[in-house]
Amino acid sequence: MFGSRPCRMSARDYTRGLLASLERKNCVTIAEWAGHSSPDRLHYLLERAVWDERELRGRLGALAVEHLGGDGVLIFDETGDLKKGRASLGAARQYTGTAGRVENAQVSTWAVWATAAGHALIDYEVYLHSEWFAEGDTRLGEAHAPGPVAKRTKDQQAAEMLRRLLAGPARPSAVSATGDEIYGNSPHLRRSLYDASLPFVLACASSTKLRTDALIEPARADELAASIPTRNWQIHAIGKDAKGLREYSWAWLDLAVAEETTGHHYLLVRRHLSTGEQDVSMSVKGWLWWVLGACRPLGRWRV
Repeated sequence: MFGSRPCRMSARDYTRGLLASLERKNCVTIAEWAGHSSPDRLHYLLERAVWDERELRGRLGALAVEHLGGDGVLIFDETGDLKKGRASLGAARQYTGTAGRVENAQVSTWAVWATAAGHALIDYEVYLHSEWFAEGDTRLGEAHAPGPVAKRTKDQQAAEMLRRLLAGPARPSAVSATGDEIYGNSPHLRRSLYDASLPFVLACASSTKLRTDALIEPARADELAASIPTRNWQIHAIGKDAKGLREYSWAWLDLAVAEETTGHHYLLVRRHLSTGEQDVSMSVKGWLWWVLGACRPLGRWRV
């Protein structure tokens, strides 16, 4: 991964500095915190040192699987870091959940490996807003982009990270995938999951048209959710917070799917107990047992 021991030590110090409780984190403050006489070593690491990022990602994924277990969930999500200027790769005015609004930010797509033993970030891709490609290669060169950069959406980035994990040095023994609407509405990611025969639960928009029977017209996901009889809802907890168990009502409907897809497909609905607000997801048999199986006997749930 690193061509020399000094680079490896600099990477160690830089990583520890990013995890430290510093008010501001840059090469100067991290170098001071690590006891360096100047920030030159960290500048060299980030600007000129030669090291294999792809091998590092592969080893990170292998370590996560080794220490957390090979039976888990691959979670796709994005996060944003607010920026003041335009120099950072990917920085642009775009929506970020960090601020809850459109801000000048650098947004990254993340892949997190989660098991009962814990969770770890194992892969990422910096998302490049369309304005970066509108300005040609000049801005990408100024930001030291690593070679030719293809324009990809967040869901395409997620599909590539899935491919890297499955092709990596330590493929997990059992993988399920999940993500929000960005990924649930993605034909790229769903195709990759089908091709790998992996179960998934991906959120979808309420307006998504779905079929419960191949012979009838598709209906909106929220309309299908509203048609579920009261007797078919069950309460299950998804974890604890400061107020105790976080419980929701859950139900699902069988879905009809295209012949080229595999597995049993469902519309999974989660409803808030007090407000009645609903979240809808598309799922393939397998992951639901991971979510609900340890809660209590499934009663009317059927697979």
